[in-house]
Order: sequence, then structure tokens, then C-alpha cells
Amino acid sequence: MSTTPPSDPWETPPDRPDQAEPDQPRPAFESPGGDSSQQPPAYPPAPTPPQVPYGAARPAPTPPPSILTAVKLMYAGAALSAISFLTSLLTQESVRDQIAEANPDYTEEQLDTTVAFGVAFAVVIGLIAILLWVWMAETNRRGKSWARVVATVLGALNIVFTVIGLLLGQSSGLVVVFSLVSAALAAVILYLLYRPESNAYYEEVADIRR
Repeated sequence: MSTTPPSDPWETPPDRPDQAEPDQPRPAFESPGGDSSQQPPAYPPAPTPPQVPYGAARPAPTPPPSILTAVKLMYAGAALSAISFLTSLLTQESVRDQIAEANPDYTEEQLDTTVAFGVAFAVVIGLIAILLWVWMAETNRRGKSWARVVATVLGALNIVFTVIGLLLGQSSGLVVVFSLVSAALAAVILYLLYRPESNAYYEEVADIRR
């Protein structure tokens, strides 16, 4: 059987039933059952990490246990200084007797002046010691590197003066006890401030402040 060729070779062949109309777009998604009206499943967007605004300060790191223990010991040192201060005020009479025994030629007026000067000196030193302990506790808790340097100097001086006082025999009684406890606190605090985790904490705080 012969087929008759089209009269016009450039004529567009008839559309096949399996072809879509040119001006009718194919559905973007078709379900397996053939229902093209269903939309593809919606997935939740991926969570984004919190963004720190430009120029905003980064959150301060948490002090490690070594720093927190050192801070507690510093507050204990402040309490010890307060007890020593109160003890010196309550023992004025014994101090007066010691001064009178060491200086038998002093008059009553001279004794009163010496004792008053000694009490005033003890008050000033006691208050300064308490404030220094509290100041060092708070600044080191915040991770300030210069505070660790100051604490190191003060702690070393505390230990040296305690050793010198014991060698010269210039202290006795409760003064010796307070001095030894204070020096022991200073030594333990310095050990804690220079632990590896403490070094990392000071460095992290310094990086944030740059």
C-alpha cells in the first residue's frame, strides 16, 4: 500500500495526542496518582545562627571554677582583715600597757597620744586592706589582666612581710595567727589565678575587649 506525500513538504504535521498544546504549560508538579493540583510538600526553613549586630559587645565568658574559688578566698581575706581590725580596737588597753612598759618615761598624755595614733593607724590600714581584698575579688572575677598583676604584687608583699615579721619576732599572739592565715590565703589565691583554665579565661576576656 502506498502513502501519498503531503502536497506541501513544509506543512506542519498534525499534532499527536501525546503532545501538549504549545500555549498550555505543563504542570510543575504531578503527584503519582496523576492529580496535578496538589502542591509539593513544604519543608521548614533551616534555622539560622544568632547574629551579633555589628559593633555590639560580645557576651562575657563565664569565670572558671579556679577564678570563682579565688574570688571566694579573697572575700575570706576581707573578712579576716575586718576581724583583725576589730581585734586591734578591742585590745587598746593591752597595747597601752605594752607601750608603757617599753617606755617608762612616758607621761599619761604621751601614752594617750601614742595609743590614739596607733588606733587611727590600725583603722586606716584595716579599711584599706578590706577594700583591697574586695576590689581584687571583683576585678579578677571580671577577668581583667591588670587585676591579676596587682593581686600578684600584693600577695607577694603579704607573704614577704609575714616572713620578715616572723623572723624578726616583731609579732606575737593573734597578730601572728592573722598574718599566717593571710599569707596562706595569698599563696593559694595566686596559685588559682595562674591555673591553665584561669590563663585561658583572662586571654578570652582580653580578646573581647580588643
